[in-house]
Amino acid sequence: MFKDEPSERVLDDLKRVLADAEHLFSAATEEAQGRSAETLQGLRERLARLEAELTSRAREGAQHAERYVTENPWQAVGIAAGVGLLLGVLLGRPRR
Repeated sequence: MFKDEPSERVLDDLKRVLADAEHLFSAATEEAQGRSAETLQGLRERLARLEAELTSRAREGAQHAERYVTENPWQAVGIAAGVGLLLGVLLGRPRR
């Protein structure tokens, strides 16, 4: 059977273009995955630092509150009663 040579060349060229496009797409995908992994790792590190800082501040606040309550027990009771009363009034109001 007779083969049309220009059509075969065009078909071969299209196959090569498709193969090159697949290769470029694969390389771009791998590069994007690498950048995504780096970004994710950076975010994890920042989150770990933030968690450590917040934990440290919370501990300092708890120690300060404990020291205050130990040094001023009646004032702490008065403050707690006032806050409780205020919350009770605000939460006990009829809703409109």
